[in-house]
Amino acid sequence: MLRSRLIAAALAVPLNAATENVRAIARQAYEAAYQHPFDGRILEEAAKNIDRAHSLNDKEPYVWLGASEVTLAGGFHSGSTLEGRNYEPGSELVGARNAARRTCAELL
Repeated sequence: MLRSRLIAAALAVPLNAATENVRAIARQAYEAAYQHPFDGRILEEAAKNIDRAHSLNDKEPYVWLGASEVTLAGGFHSGSTLEGRNYEPGSELVGARNAARRTCAELL
């Protein structure tokens, strides 16, 4: 539910031509990471595209949503994705949480 609200809010932010391109890059990277969380090659490419989009506009919400998704996917071991114990201890969950908070901050 929260994920769909964040996406709806990100899409509601007004765009100009330059931000539209950054949004497209970041959104495609986010969607690739979300759809293929266990494919290291796709996650690596998504991370590169998120970095690229970040260098162009660090206020784009999809940059931070994508960063959160890639961070979580990179730290996941096995089991339920909703349980913190199934991720690398420490920085992955904190990093993903911080990126998600930045997404919300950019939308407000």
